[in-house]
Amino acid sequence: RWEELRERSREGKREGTEGKDIRLKELIPYPVKSLKLEDVSNEAVELFLQNAPQEDEATGEVDLLAILKAERVRWHPDKIQQRYGSLGLDSGTTKGVTAVFQVIDRMWGEIREKTG
Repeated sequence: RWEELRERSREGKREGTEGKDIRLKELIPYPVKSLKLEDVSNEAVELFLQNAPQEDEATGEVDLLAILKAERVRWHPDKIQQRYGSLGLDSGTTKGVTAVFQVIDRMWGEIREKTG
């Protein structure tokens, strides 16, 4: 289940949204188990990232630091604005994106600090 969620999150897909007139916040697959904005919390994002990391194809190992580094770029509020701004970012979506980024940034910083 975690692998499927990770893939859907990476591909930018939420089940049941194809062909529907939906708001932007419903399009973005957030890194939480439900992939929904309303379920974003520090704990939910951290749980998702710890349980759904992708193995490196070359080594078969999970490099959480590298994953978090890539996710920091992906979830940076400026990057989201660049990607989705033309669709109209509301304040709730912006707050959710910022919350996700802050969790990822904190986790990345903690691991970097431990590994020196």
